[in-house]
Amino acid sequence: MAKMIQLPYNSDIIVPTATAQAVQKNNEKPISLQALGLLVNLLSYPTTWELHKTELYKRFGKNKEESVKSAWNDLMSANYIIEFKYRVGKKWEYVYYFRKVPFSPEEKAQILDKAKDEYGEIWGLDFQVLKMETRKSRGNQKPLLNKKPLLNNNNNKDIDNIDDDKRTSPSGEDSTVHNEKSINLIISNFRASTKDELSGRSFNAIVRKVVDKYNQGKINSFRDYLITALANKIEELELRRAKDKAKEELKASQQLRIQNRKQKLDQLPTREKVPFYNWLEE
Repeated sequence: MAKMIQLPYNSDIIVPTATAQAVQKNNEKPISLQALGLLVNLLSYPTTWELHKTELYKRFGKNKEESVKSAWNDLMSANYIIEFKYRVGKKWEYVYYFRKVPFSPEEKAQILDKAKDEYGEIWGLDFQVLKMETRKSRGNQKPLLNKKPLLNNNNNKDIDNIDDDKRTSPSGEDSTVHNEKSINLIISNFRASTKDELSGRSFNAIVRKVVDKYNQGKINSFRDYLITALANKIEELELRRAKDKAKEELKASQQLRIQNRKQKLDQLPTREKVPFYNWLEE
């Protein structure tokens, strides 16, 4: 028989028993031991500490970025963390809330509702529009593909059993049945979030390619694949713009150097006592 004895130790961090035991499998929403450790680490800093997730990825000596992300997602799923982002011009600003006990659904709704009033439209970090549970619907966004169904599907009896955009069936096998409304909503949301970075023509071209691959059954999650395709295109355009800007700056710098040389040559005096240069001999 083994005993586990806790020795008293003075500390500023007091974790509620329910939180400390949230790792147990009999808990309603169990979290991993790593998630509990991450939460305790977050609580160890003063409330004035400015949180950056990228900093967390490099903070821990024995954990790689993926394990930190996994722990973070555990805390998100169990409502210990609420995160969202909002637009300021062409940039994103990020906001994180966390505490030692989970937020209730009502508390989470109130926080997001207040953020909506303060920042306008808010998004999850994966570009998903965060819905306000305490607000009435603000109207459906106009679907981009409402005149052309994504799939030629004659059997919709299992439509309520489909997990949003994922190509899965209740039995776990691949299925061509999907939630078209969810797909169109995903497209509309991504268009709203990328309108400052992608033209309508570029966005529609990407959507057509992703829809085509989805219809052929080559991808499982429409949303995940579209995220990757949009991110790659935005990065490609930013790189192209950076190259074009560098070329323009180089050209402008070259023209400036030519102009300076012309001015220097133009200011040189014409001297009479210099060796005659016969340019016809060469």
